[in-house]
Amino acid sequence: MIPNNKHIRFLKTLCHPLSPVVRIGQKGVTESVQNELEIALAHHELIKIKVGVADREERRATVAALAEKNEATVIQQVGQIAVLFKRNHEKPAIEFPSSIKAGARIPSNSKKPIDQKISDKKAEANKKRALNAKRKRPSTKKR
Repeated sequence: MIPNNKHIRFLKTLCHPLSPVVRIGQKGVTESVQNELEIALAHHELIKIKVGVADREERRATVAALAEKNEATVIQQVGQIAVLFKRNHEKPAIEFPSSIKAGARIPSNSKKPIDQKISDKKAEANKKRALNAKRKRPSTKKR
């Protein structure tokens, strides 16, 4: 499956909290790295990889070669971090919203779980402040 622009935007939102699963060092792409990449793509579908090559053009070439070998799509590449996507048709791990399937715009509330976590943390902090305000502490001043 080749994702269109709407799919890519959705996948970019999903990849932000991810950590690199595969790291490529100075030795480059070895058989063990290739095997781990195949396993990770089959299991997760969307993965981050870190390419520890100093030259920018070599990094781009390495990522492009990896994507081509694994029949994956490069979603984005920023510095040493690249994001690859390969659909697992047997057990899909990522389900696209129906609005993307139909070709509609991604709703602005697509980040609702993150916003909900933030609002929960704010509510919890407000409760703590209210409890601390209710507590009366004895004064330490001597009279």
